[in-house]
Amino acid sequence: MKHELSIWPGGLRAQILVGIGALLVGSFALLGMLIESVLASQIERGARERGLAAARLVGHAPETPLDELARDFRLNYVSFRSGEAERVWGKMVDDGVGFVALTRENWRVEIDLNYEEETHEIRRWRGLVWGFLAAEACLLLLFVYGFLTFLVVRPVRAMGVATERAGAGDLASAITVLPPNEFGKVAHSFNQMLERLEASKVQLEEQMDALIRSEKLASVGQLAAGVAHEVGNPLAAISGYVDVIDDEMSPEDLEDVLARMRKQLLRIQHTIRALLDFSREDGVEPILMDPKECVDEALELVKTMSRSRNVVFEVDLPDALPRIRIAPAHLVQVLLNLLMNAVDAMGEQGGRVYLGWMDGVLEIRDSGPGIPEDLRHRIFDPFFTTKEPGKGTGLGLAISAKLMGSMGGSLILGPSDEGARFLVKLPEHAP
Repeated sequence: MKHELSIWPGGLRAQILVGIGALLVGSFALLGMLIESVLASQIERGARERGLAAARLVGHAPETPLDELARDFRLNYVSFRSGEAERVWGKMVDDGVGFVALTRENWRVEIDLNYEEETHEIRRWRGLVWGFLAAEACLLLLFVYGFLTFLVVRPVRAMGVATERAGAGDLASAITVLPPNEFGKVAHSFNQMLERLEASKVQLEEQMDALIRSEKLASVGQLAAGVAHEVGNPLAAISGYVDVIDDEMSPEDLEDVLARMRKQLLRIQHTIRALLDFSREDGVEPILMDPKECVDEALELVKTMSRSRNVVFEVDLPDALPRIRIAPAHLVQVLLNLLMNAVDAMGEQGGRVYLGWMDGVLEIRDSGPGIPEDLRHRIFDPFFTTKEPGKGTGLGLAISAKLMGSMGGSLILGPSDEGARFLVKLPEHAP
């Protein structure tokens, strides 16, 4: 099951920054309120000290003019009572904030302070405190952003890119960002893993090439007997023609015998060339060509086998197929393996092998016993074979499926009411 990974906008860096930002906002808000409370408390205490100083001055110097006292100490209201006498200046501001009273045995002073300067001072300090905290938070976030980018995001992003490339098959893309920390250690281990995977991939490809060559040689060995038959019969005919040639033959008869001998020699040459073309190492690079050429070559080779004498090959193909980019040697090997398996499955009694074409798919179907239902899921497993011991390696179909996959196609065991039916899906387009 394929799952879509949801990435938060901005990735890991944004997530960490949001978390740190929330922590800074919460902690700086508490710090700001604490500082503001302390400043307000200090300013208020200073204001009350100012009021008490004014009250003491009036109490010890009753003749002090109240208007001058109010101007010097910034008072809204001042009242001085001594016995029955009372002096009053200003008007009480009923806010319950700046009231100060000082009472002694023979006098009492009541003062209402003017808090305008203190209020302005509190506002100024509040702006300074919150501005400083906001600037500090921004600087911290910028520092964290750079810190995360250099020490976290950059190596993680490099590892992500390298991992994606490795997942796509590019094992040569090592991580170049190696910071001197745990991320660098992980990146170094990842690079070592890529090197080991690349070495294993090369070794696996070499082993696969060796298996393909061995399977190809096994096919060549099976074809050798048929080739010997195809070469032996023409040689016997040529030998007979040689025996009948003498000096008394008319020119017309001699020309006829030589023509027959030439025909048999061409037959031998054609058979040997087909076998040599199949066994050679070239032809494994993709080229743009008509796949019907590969079908014809595979049919010609399998017909040289002696056990193919009782097999009827029904070919229902157009004169030319769409040109695609394929490796001809590999496609011939796949088709030859399927045809030889079909011939072997029908045994000495022979039967029919059908080759058809529909929408980019080659169909190969035989009239043999077919593949049991309980073995169909294992048919492409390496070293699995339904042939008798010693008569098959069990690699033919596995290698054929691998070869088709390497060319951008596929090999499928299709449903069939009679015999085995294989579908060779060729690449759709020529790149």
